[in-house]
Amino acid sequence: STIYDSRGVRVSDHKMTYVDIKTKKSRRPPRFVAYRDFSRFDIDKMIHCTSSIRWEVAMSMNNVDDILDFINSAIIQVFNENAPLVHKRVTRKKSPWRNKQIIQLTIEKDYYKKKMLSTGNETCKKTYCKVRNMLNNEIRRSKQHYFRTEMEKCKSSRDFWTKIRTSGVTDPFDPAIPNFVKDLEEINKYFVSMGLGIMANDDCVHFYERNKSDSVTCDFYFRSVTRREVQEALNSITSEAVGADGISIKMIKMISPYCIDAITHLANQSLATSTFPDAWKEAIVLPLPKVKAPSSVSELRPISVLPALSKIMEKLVVSQMVQFLESENIIPALQSGFRKDHSTATALLLVCDELLHARADKKASLLAMLDFSHAFDSIDHRMLLAVMHFYGFRPEVVSWFDSYLVNRRQKVKIGMDFSSSLSRVAGVPQGSCLGPILFTLFSATMGSDLQHSRLYSYADDAQLCVSYEAGRADSAVSILNADLSIVHDWSERHGIKLNKEKCSVLSIPSNVGSETVGEVLLGSVRLKECESSRLLGLMLDSGLTLSGHVSAVCRRTLGRLRMLYKHRHMFPRETRLRLVQALVLSVIDYCLPVYGNIVSKGDLEKLQRVQNMCVRYVCGLRRFDHVSEARRSLGLLTVADTCTLRSSCLVYRILITGRPGYLREKLKSRSQVRSRSTRQDQVLEMPRVRREFERKRFAYFAPKLYNELSSSVTGQGVSETTYKENIYKYLMYNTR
Repeated sequence: STIYDSRGVRVSDHKMTYVDIKTKKSRRPPRFVAYRDFSRFDIDKMIHCTSSIRWEVAMSMNNVDDILDFINSAIIQVFNENAPLVHKRVTRKKSPWRNKQIIQLTIEKDYYKKKMLSTGNETCKKTYCKVRNMLNNEIRRSKQHYFRTEMEKCKSSRDFWTKIRTSGVTDPFDPAIPNFVKDLEEINKYFVSMGLGIMANDDCVHFYERNKSDSVTCDFYFRSVTRREVQEALNSITSEAVGADGISIKMIKMISPYCIDAITHLANQSLATSTFPDAWKEAIVLPLPKVKAPSSVSELRPISVLPALSKIMEKLVVSQMVQFLESENIIPALQSGFRKDHSTATALLLVCDELLHARADKKASLLAMLDFSHAFDSIDHRMLLAVMHFYGFRPEVVSWFDSYLVNRRQKVKIGMDFSSSLSRVAGVPQGSCLGPILFTLFSATMGSDLQHSRLYSYADDAQLCVSYEAGRADSAVSILNADLSIVHDWSERHGIKLNKEKCSVLSIPSNVGSETVGEVLLGSVRLKECESSRLLGLMLDSGLTLSGHVSAVCRRTLGRLRMLYKHRHMFPRETRLRLVQALVLSVIDYCLPVYGNIVSKGDLEKLQRVQNMCVRYVCGLRRFDHVSEARRSLGLLTVADTCTLRSSCLVYRILITGRPGYLREKLKSRSQVRSRSTRQDQVLEMPRVRREFERKRFAYFAPKLYNELSSSVTGQGVSETTYKENIYKYLMYNTR
């Protein structure tokens, strides 16, 4: 039948139906900031003010809250007198490169454009185009002069990136939150409720409270900290975020020669009395959008800002706690998160090596990817304290952590507006130094009851892996399901929730063929099977080719390079090099020792073409100009040589430190595997390989690289820095 609109006009089935709605764009509300004004700062006056304070009064106090109040008041007093707090409205500044000539040409361009459109005169059009081109050329010259001058003034990396952000080069992602999701109270209630799903099992809590681990040989107790340790902890903090107390790390560092003893006394009193000051339990939460246009509070991510002094205290506790956990081997060997000399790269090297090793033995593998829902926010405090007792933490230490965890509060801040303060009853503080190590301790028993699978983990990212021979897929699925059931039961007993919808399973067939895999179950939910899955930022596929990861890297880098090309005339060569290294080449470099030794030659060539584009951008070369000499002039290695450099340095670090242990055990010298002594005892033993894909294993390419480079480039026993410099020089000047 024929369709007619309200005017009686016939409407075809192929005609687009649309409506125009005129809306008035709402103006963004004014934004205000608060900061310390150091423009008239007098260092001599500040020293006089600081030295006149009787810091010894704090040393005579015993109550940690009183000590902290004295220190905070003294610091605020000093800086109120020397760098007062200023509230300022943020306005959009005029473009600094916009000079009088640009303004005049803009007026002329607008005049001739209006005249051209009204008259249609060809002469007006030519005049308009001429003025427009003159304006564009003048803007380009002015921008170039301005940024060249400004870059020369930059004395630090922070200054450099501040200028870059004003140029419009970086991603223009606007972190502003729409007004319809800007209810501070609603946001705070949502953040506080995150992770409040299931409670820890009482019987499980009582088990940890009544028993102690057989593997622990001694108890953990706090020792007093020294002035030097406090100073080192202070110097290691780089964040300039200001917490609820209004004090930044910069302020503490400036007067540390005078107040360091008082801070040391505060830390020791806190440890001795098992008391964490109440003022340190208040967090300011900054909501950041997870997406460009958030439509609900669930699309906001909480970023917690804690008092600066509390971070010093936490770093001191972390140092003692990590030393105990490592010496007692409490942290699982395959846990790579937040451990010295461990990283996502080492974790991925282990997983890929194990999967390739299974394939070399004609075995297939099943890799179950587990995702915990709000893991850090879900930790039950009773369970965490009970686990501490189980692993030998003395009662006074457990009491300190109890004081640290209870009665925590948070309030959301947007601009200069704050929500009311709400209490948190679960979870470890986000943004804290202690949070990651507390979660590592909490989850230490997760894989202790597994019968067949291996549990790889990086903080709350966990994977279960089982390998099986051809024809035994059903048996492997049964084994994996049994171990998944163990992990599922563990999570329910300990009060953290597995996000079953985001969990998945990756099937890696053997080299002799694939076979149908049955249902992999987590509880009663069937895990979705996928051909590829992202693991710690690496796109892992069932064929272990990692070509999908290379494609993703190329898409991301080309997008960033395209963004840089729009502003290529603004910056000098040195700045352009710094930009591509930070924004483009860093994407290629992430986990390059993992995928760079696995991908095909064709995929490496794709990455090399991206690097060649970067060289052309930096040096101003044309599309088909050769880049070899230009690349060397920039001090850049090829992608393949960069992979060699990073891989060999990683191997050298593993040999020096012995960490991580799961990779060190794959590197054995010939003296360890052969009874007869030879001149090559320090050479690493290389496993025999029968197929090409076996050369992609860490256990093969790591000793191969070390043997080839160490013998011809540098002697043994040199520092890691010297080793890296020697390898770099060799690859730069002796390879093509």
